[in-house]
Amino acid sequence: MLKIVFIVSWIIGTLFAKYIPVKSMEVVTRRELRYEITDISYLNNNIKLTGWGFMYMQQHFTNSSTHDIFIQFENPLKTSRHQATLQSIDQTQLLRYGNVPRCSDTAFYQLSNTCYYDYANVGFTVTVPLSTFELGQNYTAYLIIHGKKINVFKKIPLYFPLDQPIKAKIGDIEYQSISNLKDTEISIIAQHVYARSGPSTSYPIHTSGANCSSAYLNRAYFRENTLYKQVLERYFDGTNTYYRVSANPSVCFLSRRRIVEGTTIKPVWIVSSFIQYGGTPLIVTSQLINSAPWLEIVNPTIVEKEPFDYTKYIRAFDKEEGELTPKIKVLSNPFVNKIGVYSLRFEISDKYGFKATGIMTVTVIAPANTPPTITANNRSIYRYYDFDIYENVYAFDLEDGNITDRLTATGNVDTTKLGENVVCYNATDTHGATSNKCILVTVIKNPNNSIRFISHSAKNTAKYPWQYLTTVIERELLNVIPYISKTVK
Repeated sequence: MLKIVFIVSWIIGTLFAKYIPVKSMEVVTRRELRYEITDISYLNNNIKLTGWGFMYMQQHFTNSSTHDIFIQFENPLKTSRHQATLQSIDQTQLLRYGNVPRCSDTAFYQLSNTCYYDYANVGFTVTVPLSTFELGQNYTAYLIIHGKKINVFKKIPLYFPLDQPIKAKIGDIEYQSISNLKDTEISIIAQHVYARSGPSTSYPIHTSGANCSSAYLNRAYFRENTLYKQVLERYFDGTNTYYRVSANPSVCFLSRRRIVEGTTIKPVWIVSSFIQYGGTPLIVTSQLINSAPWLEIVNPTIVEKEPFDYTKYIRAFDKEEGELTPKIKVLSNPFVNKIGVYSLRFEISDKYGFKATGIMTVTVIAPANTPPTITANNRSIYRYYDFDIYENVYAFDLEDGNITDRLTATGNVDTTKLGENVVCYNATDTHGATSNKCILVTVIKNPNNSIRFISHSAKNTAKYPWQYLTTVIERELLNVIPYISKTVK
């Protein structure tokens, strides 16, 4: 039955908290709302706050039927409130003054020297999703206490001692908890607080003199609203922070010896529930940790008509996302495969819209070309033999291969005349490179020939050589072109 009551109470409290008008809530100081944040941590995409809090001397705090605790994050644009889970932290004895009786359940706003209130189950823990905090926004943290018996909501900014911000990185977003608790100077905010010699209620209370507070056993009390500018030591027992100072006796007020900052009474300790401090309230902020992507570009030089693929010369990377090459966008591509210089523009964007652009310079040059090589050697040929001007003549090109069929020849070889003849060859490759080579073709006598007979009229000169022996020399000397010639061996 108690479990059902608790669940129903929690549901009602949560729904009610969601619709609490912010402007109707009174922002107070530590005089009215005592608290301490004991831990802040990030875990599993959440921020977790642990601590305790209650309204001082206004009503009893016993369980969820008497109070609710909320943590609220707000900025000028957004407010989010989160109900905390109550924890079994009891501050009753720490704040109880002397032997005063317990306040009745229907007595509210009593003085501490009249009666005391229960401060049980005033601990809390709250887990807030990090998705609550919009990117680039700062959220100030507040503690809200709902006193159900008096139906009052009170709100106070949270302070937490942080030398360095608490950071957590979730994906590409970094969250920070920032607070600057200035407790190097503390102010006393309670009227009747014992000056104890140690950081606990178990330590003895200092005494001072005999002519002021004999009715109160000469005990020393902190004087309200006094300032201690020298905090000598801090001690945290896991729930409460204690401050060590030193003091001097001061006036007698309400039959109690008051102390102020000095040097004669020491050590003197006071718990954080009775002091006021300042600083910068707890702020939770988030920012995108993201680097812009970049392009790695090679500026190629290619040969005209050579196949060209720009993707072989460009890559894109991002620190957070890795390689982004498939996402490269072409902004302009004026490339044509002709001799010239072309500028291609590219762009790459990461998932957050951060961009980088780059230019690829493509240079197209004429093909490299080697002139052809002609193979042709000087030749000798017997007189009156047939002469093939292209025999044993070849042309080769490094780029085109065998181009013998592209050879041309100039020059004439008269095999009827002994002597040297010049023959020149020319070869041109497909790129227009030309080579030339000239050789000597020498017409020589055939040493195996015995005699030569020449006749204009007889076809049987070779068959009947004895008929013309007398005219051989004459015919040779006259250089008469024979009608029929025949060499006889």
